[in-house]
Amino acid sequence: MRIWKKAFPMILSALLLGLSIVLPLFLSAAGSIQGNVHGFDLDAEENLYIGTDRSILVYKGREKTRTIRLQHAMEYDYRFMIQDNTIVVGSRKWSTAKVYDLEGHFLSNRDLQYESIRRNETGRVSAAPGGNGSIYSMETYQGFAPTKILLNGEILYRQPLMDFLFTGLPATCIRIVLLGFFALSLLAFVGDKEVNAQLSDLRGGSPA
Repeated sequence: MRIWKKAFPMILSALLLGLSIVLPLFLSAAGSIQGNVHGFDLDAEENLYIGTDRSILVYKGREKTRTIRLQHAMEYDYRFMIQDNTIVVGSRKWSTAKVYDLEGHFLSNRDLQYESIRRNETGRVSAAPGGNGSIYSMETYQGFAPTKILLNGEILYRQPLMDFLFTGLPATCIRIVLLGFFALSLLAFVGDKEVNAQLSDLRGGSPA
């Protein structure tokens, strides 16, 4: 029984680490979280398209009008832009870009390099001119706070707190801490002489 008590920190940290990885996947599959923000763009009518891990969210002002789930799986490094009333999506893993209509229906492949797709992206404050002269910009805070999209300096969209906590920097930090605690508890368990003696007895041998 004592050996299981000594193994408890290792087992607990392993379970928590697994939970921290599986839970966001479950919430994402259930549609409870959208994940990280990959940029934004505007169509001719100044509808705002916000790219997330799972889908593209469409806003008119502060009101979400629809959610576009594309036919092809969205990669975590994807870029998209609105061009000629279509959504052009590219990924480093794809040999061609994918073109969809503004409702998300697949139209065709396009021979377009990933780097050629304009992206209002993370890591800087980027602005796209709206049809009426308004300025849209995105603030990412280097991942230390939920992403915001601003219209003329006023918050138009804020990344939901659950999305930030489960897929952003907090989730990464928690996993690193749990991984470190698991590694330390594993080393302590393996190096414990009493544990080695009990394991040796269970195997019917003699301790080294």
